[in-house]
Amino acid sequence: MAPTKVVEVRYDHFGDGGFRHGCTFLRVREDKLPKNCLLEQVFQQSAIQDINAFIEAGLATAGANQK
Repeated sequence: MAPTKVVEVRYDHFGDGGFRHGCTFLRVREDKLPKNCLLEQVFQQSAIQDINAFIEAGLATAGANQK
């Protein structure tokens, strides 16, 4: 069975190659083709979010240390 639709979901955590908790449906993406939606994109976005959280935590700590 080949995918025919693309949907956008919100998720809380991604790990071990899959969604760790339930996902919330947001919308159908008529502007995307299934062949252009790859699991690697989720890995990249997850890594970016982890890096941003790390940077923000460091900035918050650095700001607290400067006072």
